[in-house]
Amino acid sequence: MLKRGIATLLSSLLIATSAGIGSVSAQNAKVTVGVNGLVSDAAFYIAEKNGYFKEQNLDVELVSFVSGGAMVAPLSAGQLDIGGGAVSVGLFNAVARGINIRIVADRASTTPTSSYIQLLIRKELSESGKVTSYRDLKGLRIATNGIGTTADSRVNEALIRGGLKYDEAQHVYNMPPPEHLNALKNNAVDAILTTEPIASIIISRGIGTRLCKPDLYPNQVIAALLYGGPFIEHRPDVAKKFMIAYVKAVRFYNDALVDGKFTGPNAKKVVDILVRNTNITDRSMYDVMDGPSVNPDGRVDLDSLRKDFAFFKSQPEFDADKKASVESAVNNTFVENALAVLGPYEPRRTRP
Repeated sequence: MLKRGIATLLSSLLIATSAGIGSVSAQNAKVTVGVNGLVSDAAFYIAEKNGYFKEQNLDVELVSFVSGGAMVAPLSAGQLDIGGGAVSVGLFNAVARGINIRIVADRASTTPTSSYIQLLIRKELSESGKVTSYRDLKGLRIATNGIGTTADSRVNEALIRGGLKYDEAQHVYNMPPPEHLNALKNNAVDAILTTEPIASIIISRGIGTRLCKPDLYPNQVIAALLYGGPFIEHRPDVAKKFMIAYVKAVRFYNDALVDGKFTGPNAKKVVDILVRNTNITDRSMYDVMDGPSVNPDGRVDLDSLRKDFAFFKSQPEFDADKKASVESAVNNTFVENALAVLGPYEPRRTRP
């Protein structure tokens, strides 16, 4: 059973400090991992349940955080080994400004056939015929969670598809996901870029309708796996072992999905794990929602990161650091090592 909580993390840190970094045994290496209790944490829960961490002689502790952003400082300071969070201009800026973290693998992304992040419009707008295509987004109030995130870049793609510029819509930033449903219901916004399961709930209640299809922005990296710099520098062998377990778990998760739906061979096992460990405890939600995709080889799509960062730099309100770059924020060596060990991904074709 994995232990959770800041208190246990601090306790383990005190023990590690008193013993010295070099004394941590590679045969029973302690690793701390930040989680949010989201479906995108699936690989961590799967690796524990299926024994992938034990195979690598890892003692993994999951530590709960309210957001990925809250993990950044502990990762940089060596108080947390591994975390994850949304890709944003803030992440690239942080690296450029000396925050010692790196993107090391995919954590949640889209595919050409599925997307768990969706652009919804108020149902009245579609029923009236006022909004039927991307070009009708002109002048509408479009909300996203945060500012300078991949959600904003995805909205930009919709506007481009409609022959529009980014500033031809009204952008409502920093709207927390729990407010998305009521914002549409109360006409506070006209459209919203939101994630599952909120998207499916809004649609099922007749509050909003889906405007975009997965091909709006396929292979976009939404969230990334992060390693703290001290973890990379002081325990590279442990970091390699963790990535092997992580990629194995990601592949098991992939075998639960078919075009984003939990209908694959491993679906029941994965849903059982998610119901026990995430904030989506209603099993019926997994029958209707799209799950976040994760590259079964673990790699982040560099073209997606470059495209989003170029967009961030093009908008003054996002305040992109001139010294920031995708290349300086990404470290692919741990994924490549895992792939050398595990070999190519072979999808499971039948139910167990």
